[in-house]
Amino acid sequence: MGAATAVFDLVNLLAWRKLPAHRSQDLVHVFTAMDRGFVGPYYLSSHRDYLDYRDANRSFSGLAAHQDLDLRLDTGDTTEFAGATAVSGNFFEVVGLRVTHGRPLNAADARPGNPPVTVISHRLWQRLGGAPEILGRTLKVEGQDLTVVGVGPSDYTSAFAGKVTDLFFPAAALPQILGVGRAEDLEDRNVRRFYMIGRLASGVSRDQAKAEMDTIAARIDADHPMPGDSTRKITATPATVTHPVDLERMRPSLRIFAIAVGLLLVITCANVAHLLLARSAARQREMGIRQSIGASRWRLIRQLLTESSLLALGGGLFGLVLAYWSRSFLLAFTGPEFAAEMRFDYRVLGASFTVCFIATLLFGLAPALATSRVDLVKALKEGTDSNRLRRISAGHLLSVAQVALCVVLLAAGTLLARSLWLRLHADLGFEDEPLFLANLSLPENEYSPDESHAFFTRLKQRATNLPGVDKAAISFLVPPILFDISVPLRLPEDPETTYTSRINIVDGNYFDTLGIPLEQGRWFDERDVGSGQSVVVITRKLAEQLWPRENPLGKTIRTDSRRQDDFGPDWTVIGVASNVTQHRSGLDGEPIIYFSADQRRRSRFYLVLRTTVAATTVSESLRGLLREMDPSIAPLALRSGKANRQEAFTLERMQTLAVGVFAILGLLLAVLGIFGVLSYAVSRRVREVGIRMALGARRGDVLRQILGYGITIAGVGVGLGLLATLWSSRLLENLLFGVAPHDIRVLGAVAAVIIAATLLASYLPARRAAGLDPLTALRHE
Repeated sequence: MGAATAVFDLVNLLAWRKLPAHRSQDLVHVFTAMDRGFVGPYYLSSHRDYLDYRDANRSFSGLAAHQDLDLRLDTGDTTEFAGATAVSGNFFEVVGLRVTHGRPLNAADARPGNPPVTVISHRLWQRLGGAPEILGRTLKVEGQDLTVVGVGPSDYTSAFAGKVTDLFFPAAALPQILGVGRAEDLEDRNVRRFYMIGRLASGVSRDQAKAEMDTIAARIDADHPMPGDSTRKITATPATVTHPVDLERMRPSLRIFAIAVGLLLVITCANVAHLLLARSAARQREMGIRQSIGASRWRLIRQLLTESSLLALGGGLFGLVLAYWSRSFLLAFTGPEFAAEMRFDYRVLGASFTVCFIATLLFGLAPALATSRVDLVKALKEGTDSNRLRRISAGHLLSVAQVALCVVLLAAGTLLARSLWLRLHADLGFEDEPLFLANLSLPENEYSPDESHAFFTRLKQRATNLPGVDKAAISFLVPPILFDISVPLRLPEDPETTYTSRINIVDGNYFDTLGIPLEQGRWFDERDVGSGQSVVVITRKLAEQLWPRENPLGKTIRTDSRRQDDFGPDWTVIGVASNVTQHRSGLDGEPIIYFSADQRRRSRFYLVLRTTVAATTVSESLRGLLREMDPSIAPLALRSGKANRQEAFTLERMQTLAVGVFAILGLLLAVLGIFGVLSYAVSRRVREVGIRMALGARRGDVLRQILGYGITIAGVGVGLGLLATLWSSRLLENLLFGVAPHDIRVLGAVAAVIIAATLLASYLPARRAAGLDPLTALRHE
């Protein structure tokens, strides 16, 4: 029950929970599609497009826009990154957020040229002292002063779980905070950085609103076509707290969790039903007496179901406590920002008590029917049940079901564990140990692209002099990464065919630092700085896709510009690198284009170090170097290469851990159930065993008889469980890497473990029965 409630809590967060706002059922997330990458239909819109949607639609009483950012906040004592949301002037009004102090942002705040203001989160207000005097105080964000005009509600974290918003400020202030380049971004329809959220007008459905937005999108397409063949496609979803992409990413895990918890619950119910069924033999005389004084069979069934309901209710209440304690486990699955949104609301409690009711029927109804079916004369005369063989047969079936379900759970957990081990130890085409990674972002309003490039160049040079650092490089991405980042491309000699390749931006030291071999040509070097020729390095896999059986050196690639002039500019291939796996979804090498960091300058890069000392030592040295170069710069993340790989496979690790825990619990319950039933059966058959031994039965015969029960249960249960595992293997097929769902070695090991555990559970009661003294047994009762 605790496991089921915990999974309900997670499903509630990811699929059901609405924003904590006024009439949240009327709120709708509005996305525009992206024709490539992992986001699919759930991408962002440009600010200019948002203004057109806002002004032209009649389906929403209000349509707002918001953009999430990580910005440097100077608290006076330290500089740290804080979650910030740039919003349209009507955001608070549309969403229905009420401030606890001061006032919300409004349309006047969004007018260009007005002094930038902010509403801070309740959490940040508490961190800053929680005093009412916060209103009017100035906070320094990215070096710019923002005046606090309000404090947000305590129950609002962000528009999407996984994000934490500490600062709200008008989108019109983006050029002041992040630099003048953002003013152009607000006007450029090809720069898509804003999510939209709308409140449905009275009597308008979500489908009707989407239809109208599609019509508006078609008009915008006609007036302002997108690059290539792309068109604006609208997706409208209920305003739940989880982004649809996150839900899609976690859906396979949720499905596995739900199935595992369901199997565990059925195993538990079978266990309890088995124990109640065995115990019913002792209650035959009681049931006979009740019937003899006028109780109907329906009255007896109600009494027995009431007893089962109390058992289920007690388990449910204690399960709520366990589920609450399990949040530390869910924290590891979702991250602290997701876990902060989790709470037991009416959906979770209702689902838990529904499961209590279903569990009562599952484990209580069959024993109640069996116990209430009494041969009155024999029950009162002998105190035993004439339907004993039928009850034993039902007990056999329940034991077999427990073992079979345990096989399915344990096989799934073992397959996932094997797959995870192979992922974590697979050859990605580079050496990720001992690497150390620092994710750094420079403020765009203080560093121009050339200044950012100069800073990263100096940092890389000085980092090589740190104790324990052998090599240093910079790169935009460090594999394996969680999300797909790719670009369409064409060849000048074949302009009609579009290919797709993953990308990265690196310097010339990147390949040597990661240990990636050069197969042809050369790496980036000083010849490419200011040469006027745009150059790239590609992986062998991409070279074979584009120019099979040809020399790729000197060939030209034309990438998607995302502008009206379609594909361009041209890039010349100067080198071919060995295959590397950059994206976590596949581990057999990928087509990748490496752009030069000298030619595609960015304000955000990883500093990649190959080290000979512990990560903590490098971390402290690097923090000191950054303070020396620019005290205002704080790294977004510092971690080892091994930790980077493990983080990329967080979902797989949590799937394996969850299913493994459920499988072990199921096996333990099945073993305890079989042990309990056999122990109870031995205690009920002491006199019978004594008579058998008095008539010449040897202890070995008694031992074999009871062990035979366990062997039969184990054999039939394992056989059915393996068949069920093979039948359900398609559920695991897409989650496994390097191991088949029907792997003979895994299934054989699972079968051996369960047979051994079942025999152990049978041996202890069998040894007790074989050790009975016949004279003592004959005097029993």
